[in-house]
Amino acid sequence: MQVATRATLSENRLIRGLDPLSHCYPLLLPMSVQVLLLLATLFSIVSSCDLNVTFIAFTSKPVFFQVKSFDGSLSQLYHFEKNQQEQKLRLKGEDCALHTTEVSTYKDVDGVKGPLVHNTMSLLEGTGTVTYWVTDDLWARMVSRTGVLCAIECGGRG
Repeated sequence: MQVATRATLSENRLIRGLDPLSHCYPLLLPMSVQVLLLLATLFSIVSSCDLNVTFIAFTSKPVFFQVKSFDGSLSQLYHFEKNQQEQKLRLKGEDCALHTTEVSTYKDVDGVKGPLVHNTMSLLEGTGTVTYWVTDDLWARMVSRTGVLCAIECGGRG
C-alpha cells in the first residue's frame, strides 16, 4: 500500500510499498519544535563552567568588591585604590546556571569595607571570559562576555 501523502513525491521510487522518505520524517517537524529540540540539546551539552572573570576599575575612587560564586563560596575582599587597577578571578564548577553569581561593591571608609553600594547578579554558563567594570558610581557592570551564556544582568557580547 502506498503512502497517500507521499505518493505524488515518490510514486516512481516506491518499491514493494515502502516509502523512501520514511527516514526523513523526523526532519519534517514544525520549525518551532526543531528549535526547541536544538536548544534542549545545547543546554544539555553545556553543563559546567570555566570562567575567567576580569574586574577593571574605571574610577579613581577607592572601592571594595567581593564575588559570590554560583556554588555559594565567597571570594576574598578585593580593594581597588586607583583608576585602571585590574583583578582576575577564575570560576570553575558544575551546574553553574542553576544559581546566580553575584558581585557586590562596598564603599571604602578610611581603608575599611563600608556599606554595600551595589549588588549585581547573573546566571552564567559556559567556558569563556567575562569582564566587569567598576565605574565612578561604584557599581560593577558586566561589559563583555565571550563564550558564556548569560541571563539576568548581562552586559555586551564582547
